[in-house]
Amino acid sequence: MQILHGRKISYREKDSHGLMPIVFVHLNGKIPKYLKLNILSSIKRFPNNQVVLIVNEKFNNYKINGLTVYEYEEDANWDILETLLSHPKDFRDNFWLISLARFFALEQFMLAYNNEFMHVESDVLLSNDFPFNSFSKLKEKIAYPVVSKERGVASTLYIKNLEIIRCLTNFTLKEAKLDSQTSDMIILRKFYDQFKSQVAVLPFGPAFKEYYRESIELDLFYRIETSAEHFKGIFDGNDIGVYFLGTNPVNLRGITMLRKPIEFNFAKIENWTPIFNTDRSFMDFKIQETSKVIPVYSIHATVKSNSLFSKNRQSRILKQRINHSMREPRAILLPVIFLIQLRIALCRRIRNFLRKVHL
Repeated sequence: MQILHGRKISYREKDSHGLMPIVFVHLNGKIPKYLKLNILSSIKRFPNNQVVLIVNEKFNNYKINGLTVYEYEEDANWDILETLLSHPKDFRDNFWLISLARFFALEQFMLAYNNEFMHVESDVLLSNDFPFNSFSKLKEKIAYPVVSKERGVASTLYIKNLEIIRCLTNFTLKEAKLDSQTSDMIILRKFYDQFKSQVAVLPFGPAFKEYYRESIELDLFYRIETSAEHFKGIFDGNDIGVYFLGTNPVNLRGITMLRKPIEFNFAKIENWTPIFNTDRSFMDFKIQETSKVIPVYSIHATVKSNSLFSKNRQSRILKQRINHSMREPRAILLPVIFLIQLRIALCRRIRNFLRKVHL
């Protein structure tokens, strides 16, 4: 494992790998186990891609062979963003700040690396045949899914050069000044609206109109069709992972919901038919009206189950979830997550009580 501080990636390091880097970002706090497993799996799956983890704290809780750790140096933009945002700062290590600050971390990394890369969110699974070369052939400078009228998702976020990531960070500061409650997803959607010629919309579902709600804009659907033809497959924004694998159990005190569509998203996900492709060891979607099968290249597994990120267990879990995909919606209690959330809630109440006593 090599650790790089600030702007110290040399051209030799940059060019020593055949394909673009896979870049994870984790700011504030200990690296969760599912991310460690995802990193280990990515290193094994993609030996020709440099796997990078960007952090803003001393990285000493894991030593991972084959991983490049880039230490992001917080600058004035971090402080400005923190001042502008009015979200609760005690929520998940200042979640709302760090989800936006990662754009600045990616910009700093680009300053050092100076070449295209693929940012992948910590809870996203990539298929073995993820089409890195197809991203390099895009005429647009940035690519990500746009899943609703209000949201884009950085689940898989392709960055071609410094110009476009700097445009995104400048836009982020501008939007934070206008709306202190903004988020990364809101900003990505607005960025698409303002810079359409620069943004390739990643297809997050089959390119058939009946698979989407009537609320989807015709122009956006046309872009999904165009991208689906280019990539010959789809990338999950958040619909696939949430519906078929489960919602984040942290949001409901240890309960994950299976087969529950995301309200207001364009995808009519309940009508999609997944199949497990043994050759790919990953998910495909079957188009009912034809014999066509469309490969899925990424799944946003917001349930964050460690078993899903284990290279040895992932296929079995995916196959099981796909086999159960036609069942009724279901709520599942995950005892370990429940106990962790119970402890966090109790600690918060004790701190609040002690604060009141001292007052």
